[in-house]
Amino acid sequence: MQDDEDQDRRLGNVPPFFLRGGGDLAEIERYATTVWPEVRGEYNVVRNGIDLRLDHSLTTRYAIEGLPAGAAKAICRLGYTLDDFHSSLFSDPRPGCWVLSLFPDQWVAVYRHNATGALIPFFVRAENAMLNACELSDEQRQAITEDPHMLAAMETLAGEFSYVGQVPEEVCKANLHTILRAIPAGSKIFIILNKEYQGLDDVPEARAAPAVRLNHWIRQESAEFDGVTLVPIADFLRDRSDINPGNYLNRVVYYRIFKYIWKSSFTFDVTHPELQAPAPAPANPASSTRMNLRFSPRVASAIANRCAGQSVYQVDFADLLAEVTKSDETWHSAVPVESDREYSLVEFIGTYLSALFLSPPSDDIIDFASNVVRHFAAARDVDGLVALTNYIFKSLTLSPPAIGDEDFCRWCVEANFKLHVTANLAIHFIRSRGADYYQFSHQIDDFLSNTRRDKFPKRLCFVFTTESYLVDRR
Repeated sequence: MQDDEDQDRRLGNVPPFFLRGGGDLAEIERYATTVWPEVRGEYNVVRNGIDLRLDHSLTTRYAIEGLPAGAAKAICRLGYTLDDFHSSLFSDPRPGCWVLSLFPDQWVAVYRHNATGALIPFFVRAENAMLNACELSDEQRQAITEDPHMLAAMETLAGEFSYVGQVPEEVCKANLHTILRAIPAGSKIFIILNKEYQGLDDVPEARAAPAVRLNHWIRQESAEFDGVTLVPIADFLRDRSDINPGNYLNRVVYYRIFKYIWKSSFTFDVTHPELQAPAPAPANPASSTRMNLRFSPRVASAIANRCAGQSVYQVDFADLLAEVTKSDETWHSAVPVESDREYSLVEFIGTYLSALFLSPPSDDIIDFASNVVRHFAAARDVDGLVALTNYIFKSLTLSPPAIGDEDFCRWCVEANFKLHVTANLAIHFIRSRGADYYQFSHQIDDFLSNTRRDKFPKRLCFVFTTESYLVDRR
């Protein structure tokens, strides 16, 4: 029964994670998928060279309530499809952690369908998203793009729609009210607020009036709902390097936002890689804290000897597990694990593997390993952290040993996945402080921002391999 309660405590407090927004939330999802059991997101799409802003409050509201009567055909002639106005998140909404971003309400022009009065956002060009496409001549449209789909959409705008500009205040507030009301009670809702200035510095001459207006509307409307947290991006900017050319944000900003949401969404204690190293052990060894963990010193020593003198990736991991599981050591004959001493890499591997299979499943094994990860992080031992996360925690997550019952196997995967993520976040925290850490991502951002989107295929895939995969392991 106690094991079942531990399992419920570990997983029951982890809410599902839902995102609705643009590229900013796609960045946050990338981090969330490493730690959240369930993550689902809905974002803007680019179809036939047209950037369809499904993250606008209007399109989000239509995904909840449906399109206005009689407007569907005309709106679909702009490049939308009926599926764009169906949301799997809102069709069967569940309590959880919800993250919303409505930035297009600030900078994407809205048009009114002349026949029905329905409003719809439409994005023509990055240089001026508020451009009035209804006023463009054929020559001006062709100067913007040669893409036949975009040209047809702009022709539809000119013939069947009228220009509105930024979404009106009353419409935006009504949209937000509908969205927040559709999220189940008990959810934690985070709404990202854009920074209220252009460029690098928050000075009067750089103030962005549309962003100021939108943030003000969101603050007013969200105040009527419980469980809503506003997340201003400006609060997560540390220095000028956080803002890339073109007013794009460095990815580390979204990582900081993710960490804030992560900390705010859980009711149980989450080990975080930025925590300082544990306090030194007490002066009196007899008072040393001992968790409810036991291990076999004989087995641990044998494993440590196998790992010594070579890189961890060179050790036959299957043999290591066999070394542990064939031991006739039992819980009662083993000795307690000292949780507050410092371990070398090979000492920890031996102790951890022995304790993992000798001790009953509990959070103690996660806490013990997390303490060691924090020690390695405090010492800036990236090589040790890489060895642990790649060859111990990840290996046990992907290929748990075929021992014990199904519940133990599942617990082994869950525990080691948490530790794999914790070690990875610690590695990122250390390496991201290097001056050249984001150099390559900046080069990609610059390339993409200076290249016309309609010259790309529908999907781009970048494949990166880590340096260790190039090592000859024969």
